[in-house]
Amino acid sequence: MEPLISVIVPTYNGEKYIGRCIESIQNQTYKNLEIIVVNDGSTDKTNTILDQYANRDYRITVCNQENGGVSRARNTGIAMAKGHFIGFVDDDDAIEKDMYELLIKNILEYSADISQCGCKEICAKKINYHCSTEDIVLQNNKLATITLLAGKRKTEFNSMCNKIYKSELFKNFKLNEAVTIAEDFIANYYLFSKSEKFVFIKNAGYNYYKRENSATTAGINFESLKQLFLAYSEIINSIDPESEIYMAALDQYLNLLFGLLKQKECAPIDEYKIFQEKLIYEFRKHKNEIYRISFNSCIREIFGILKLNKREINNKCKIFQKELILELKENIKKIIKTKGLKTKYKIDTIGVSFIPFYLSARYYGTHCKNKRKFKK
Repeated sequence: MEPLISVIVPTYNGEKYIGRCIESIQNQTYKNLEIIVVNDGSTDKTNTILDQYANRDYRITVCNQENGGVSRARNTGIAMAKGHFIGFVDDDDAIEKDMYELLIKNILEYSADISQCGCKEICAKKINYHCSTEDIVLQNNKLATITLLAGKRKTEFNSMCNKIYKSELFKNFKLNEAVTIAEDFIANYYLFSKSEKFVFIKNAGYNYYKRENSATTAGINFESLKQLFLAYSEIINSIDPESEIYMAALDQYLNLLFGLLKQKECAPIDEYKIFQEKLIYEFRKHKNEIYRISFNSCIREIFGILKLNKREINNKCKIFQKELILELKENIKKIIKTKGLKTKYKIDTIGVSFIPFYLSARYYGTHCKNKRKFKK
């Protein structure tokens, strides 16, 4: 007998598109599906529409709950699921008719824990494809987790919706309901960590409709970035610092921290200063790893953030500025040499400004001989 797939669909005020979503699941060539739709406190006609679909298809179960966000709705669906495998579809998206047939075929054939396909990002005027260049790719736990954390294939790897998972992966696991941004990414890290084998195909089976007012296209603010940062901090702290996985995670972690600190215009000043200090702490803690990742861009980011007006800067930041200035002075020639003499740093005792020059070695040599030498 074909194994059962439980498909979980969280929805909130989805009256305009929930029908398209459900019908794309109903029309799958793989028929042994359990369709669990969690109505997350909708105030429109969503519940009426869901009841109509449930009355016509015995495979559909509707669960109504108070509004608690997509992660809580998914947790509700997971608790109800009876399938050997679990998949997710967002209420404003749709799937190709053979998506689950291909995913189940591969997860069984390769004895994998997670099976993934590519996806199409459907915008108003164009369609973007996010797919593997190879027909079939197999990865172990380590490679799949590095690919996820490195962020090189964000759209297809981060999403939970273009995958099916062995239901055992969800034992003793719940999505973090406090995280309201990038919840798929956070959940996938823990699920990838629990898996042994990962298989993905290049077929674009998932259709992601990019709406202007959706949660994923809305502007990212300080609060949402802060939530993501705190969740990512948990990930960093759970990884062996000597592992390749750690280096991939650290790169994204620092990028996230820089993004958070750039939100100073919309952040409460007291909170912003706390995260300034967090940046200083993290830089000192991971200094050697940061240099290996990207010294140039990292230092530029740090001084862009610390170059603040008098009201915003604090004494710890001033001390940190001086530390970095001394460090740059000691290493300036080595830095420029390793970067192919492409960038010049103008350093003084007050601050640092980064001025890009496309210099030849001859120009740099001349520059070092004139009076505008770096002070010791």
